[in-house]
Amino acid sequence: MFSQAQAFSINGSQFIYNTGGGTQSVQNTIITYEQIKLKTPTAPSVFTGRDELVGEAVEKLCQDNPAHLAILGAGGMGKTALALHILKNEQVKEKFEDKIYFCPCEMCSDAQSLIQILVQTMQLSIPEGKTGFEVLETYFAFLQRSILLVLDNFETPWNSAADQTAVQNVIDFILDKQKVSVILTMRAAEGPGTKVWKKLGGESGLPPLKLDEARHAFMLISNSQEEKIETLDWILTQLDFDFRHFGSGLEGSQDQDASKW
Repeated sequence: MFSQAQAFSINGSQFIYNTGGGTQSVQNTIITYEQIKLKTPTAPSVFTGRDELVGEAVEKLCQDNPAHLAILGAGGMGKTALALHILKNEQVKEKFEDKIYFCPCEMCSDAQSLIQILVQTMQLSIPEGKTGFEVLETYFAFLQRSILLVLDNFETPWNSAADQTAVQNVIDFILDKQKVSVILTMRAAEGPGTKVWKKLGGESGLPPLKLDEARHAFMLISNSQEEKIETLDWILTQLDFDFRHFGSGLEGSQDQDASKW
């Protein structure tokens, strides 16, 4: 259990920490629901080579027991894109309905901001005299339906927090809940906390795309012609081009990448 969580409360733009012998105010920007939604991406239209992993995730999520899925790997592998396409699956939407919550954890720097983003994402109210953690405890205790949390870019609170144990306690607290399934994306080789994660893609994390899959993704984005295929393959193999690690559409980089081609 996150033993120190109830020592925190939010007042205006401050986190108030009760040390037992008094209180300490820690200035911290409040995370709003609007900010969270503006940080939440949509599933990319170009998505190749990950259908098998989507199917594996859907199977786990649709079982009776809660699923704890970790999408791990280096930056640019398409971790977030895979998570977003899992959320688009009809079976997943049918099971969880309106109880799917995407948390962009790059907005979090510690356990307290992680609690805050969870509360805001699920649009929970914090009554006067209660803490965010107490609200989460109550919400999870009285859940009638299964919910799905996506904790995206979890490396930020995990690596940034001065007290990593507190972040670990928060994630362990969430994974203990019987009606809460979690998809976590993270730049790491192992999932956080003390619980067991199901790694999508195997023990080594998310694998790079196969050459034909990378080629297909690149050609869809850059509108390349098939007659250039040999040159493209040389680029992808000899120069270790980023599309080998590409599991999603990089629409924001389309012009730059296409100009290289």
